[in-house]
Amino acid sequence: MAGIYVHVPFCKTKCIYCDFYSVTDCSGLRAYVRRLLEEIRERADELPSGEKVETVYFGGGTPSLLETSDLEAILGTLRETFPFADDTPEITLECNPGDVTQVRAADLVGLGINRISIGAQSFSPSALRFLSRRHTPLQTEEMVTLFRGAGITNLTLDLIYGIPGTTTDDLLRDLEALIRLSPEHVSAYSLTYEEGTPLYRGLVEKKVHPASEDLSLEMAHLVRSFLNAHGYERYEISNYKRLDPRVDYRSRHNSAYWDGTPYLGFGPAAHSYVHPVRSWNPPDLAGYLGHAPRESETLTREMQFEEYLLTRLRTSRGIDLEEIRPLCTEGEFLRLKAKANAMTKGNDPLLTFRGTRLVLTDRGTDLSDAVTRDLV
Repeated sequence: MAGIYVHVPFCKTKCIYCDFYSVTDCSGLRAYVRRLLEEIRERADELPSGEKVETVYFGGGTPSLLETSDLEAILGTLRETFPFADDTPEITLECNPGDVTQVRAADLVGLGINRISIGAQSFSPSALRFLSRRHTPLQTEEMVTLFRGAGITNLTLDLIYGIPGTTTDDLLRDLEALIRLSPEHVSAYSLTYEEGTPLYRGLVEKKVHPASEDLSLEMAHLVRSFLNAHGYERYEISNYKRLDPRVDYRSRHNSAYWDGTPYLGFGPAAHSYVHPVRSWNPPDLAGYLGHAPRESETLTREMQFEEYLLTRLRTSRGIDLEEIRPLCTEGEFLRLKAKANAMTKGNDPLLTFRGTRLVLTDRGTDLSDAVTRDLV
C-alpha cells in the first residue's frame, strides 16, 4: 500500500527549533491550494501499478490553517486521481492547539479525517514560551476535548523534552498531564539544535544552554519507563502506541517511511519515494507556485543498503540479515553479520535477536546513532 504526504508550508509564527520549510506570510495560501491541486493531477501516473493509497498525511507548517473547503478540495482531488484502498484509509491532520472550533472539528471528521496529530510539545507555559509556541496548555486540553466530541478515536500528541532549564520533575509533570488526555499515540522527541534555526544561533552565541548529555539520557529513560508503565509500547525510537488488543495504533503513514513503502509527497519541500527513485520539490514557495521542476536521484545499491539500516533499525521490527543480503557483496554481508553478532554479546548488548530479526536493546537505543554508523 502507498502513502501520500501533503506539505502545507504556512505558519502564523515560527518556532525557534523548527527546521521544516515554512513561511509566516500567509498571503500566498490561496495560490498554493490552486497549485497543489494542479500538481496532484499532473502526477497521476506516478503511483506504481497495482498500488492503492492507504494513508494520507497533512503536515507542515500548520495544516490546520487551511479552510475546511480547501481540505475537502484536496482530498476530493486525491481520490479522483489515485486509487484508494477499499478499507478505511488513515487520514491524519496535524493541528496546532487553538486553531480549531467545535463546529470545524465535526466538519473535519465529516471529510474522512480520522487521525489527529496535536503539537502539544509541553504543558509548561514557560517552556512553551521558550519554544515560541503560540498556544497554552489549556488550549491543548480543549483541542483534545473538541476532537473527542467530534468522534476522533485515534489521536496523537507530540512532546519535546530536554528543553533548556527544565528538570526531570518538569518532564514528569508533562508526562502526567499528557497521560490524563489519554492519547492513542505519543511522539516524544529530545530537543534538537538544527542548523539555521534561531535555537541553533542561540546555541552558537552561547545565549542558550542545552541540557547535558547525562540529563538528556535520564529524560529519555524517564519517557520510556513512564509510557511503558502506562500501557504504551515503543515501536520506533521516538514513537509509542497505546496497547490495545483490538487496534494497532502505530502511525501507518510514518511506518511507510521506515518500511520502504512507496509514498508521494505534494507541496513545496515534499519528498516522494518510488523504488528506487527519491524525488522532491525544492523548499521554495515562490518556485513552487512558478512550476519549478522537481529534483530526483536514483538510489544506488550502496545507498539502499545504508537507508535500509538507517530506517529499519529505528523500529521495533529491526533488521533481517537475509532481507539486506541482496544489497551487499558477499564480503560486505559477512562483515555486517560479524559486526551485528558481536553486538548481541556481553552483559549489556546493543542488539538482540527477536526471531530472525535483530533489534536494538534499550542500551542500543541510547547509542542508536553510533550503532548504525558502525554497521553502515
